[in-house]
Amino acid sequence: MDINKDGYSYELIQDYLDGILDSKTSRSIGSLLKNDETARDIAKGILLLRKKFNEEEIDDYLNEMLDINQSVIKDNIEKDDFVWVKIAAALAFLIISGLAIFHFIEPDLSNIVAQEISEPYTATVVFRDGETSVLSKAFTAYSNKDFAKAVSYFNESTGVKALFYKGLCYLYLGDYQLAITTLEDTELIGSRFEEQSRWYVALAYIEVGNKAKARDVLNKIITFDGHYKHKKAVQLIKLIDG
Repeated sequence: MDINKDGYSYELIQDYLDGILDSKTSRSIGSLLKNDETARDIAKGILLLRKKFNEEEIDDYLNEMLDINQSVIKDNIEKDDFVWVKIAAALAFLIISGLAIFHFIEPDLSNIVAQEISEPYTATVVFRDGETSVLSKAFTAYSNKDFAKAVSYFNESTGVKALFYKGLCYLYLGDYQLAITTLEDTELIGSRFEEQSRWYVALAYIEVGNKAKARDVLNKIITFDGHYKHKKAVQLIKLIDG
């Protein structure tokens, strides 16, 4: 397989690192890595993933990244500040397209948390046609990612649903302490949003720099196998303790 200036083969670079290429192809890949920064980033990404995760964990991580909405990738590919431009997303996209169009950064704790927060929790709420209740307005604003407006409507609503989504709005607005206070409300304990609330509380604690509290919450998630975001919680614990 040839590699030109516009395309890069993830598989060939991986085979080069494993030392299983024939001499001619190995020299070609070696020259590419020496002279091309993007190719070096791909190689660095592969090595970093191998260092941090075992083979099964890498597969799980990349498979999860494959679920990223491709329209979001297309819409944001030119944005320098797109928060999920990181090693795993890049490698997952490479597997699909065969092209290297991202630069990699190490999948550290802050990067993963930023990605999680950048993908708002889906609001699965159904309203009657034409309904204009305060709660329907809140979820319309939430779905449009107008979280400030959504908070104002959620503040006029009651119940665990409004409380949970209000906490999420604070999280997405960057008001992490208020997100923690809201999502740790005792009203959410035992509700159908308890597991999700726990996960987002852990993210908020990481964002405010309280890794000890985040670890406590993540350990609660891990204790209950099958809990919402169980595998991701295991990953974050490893990064906190690593």
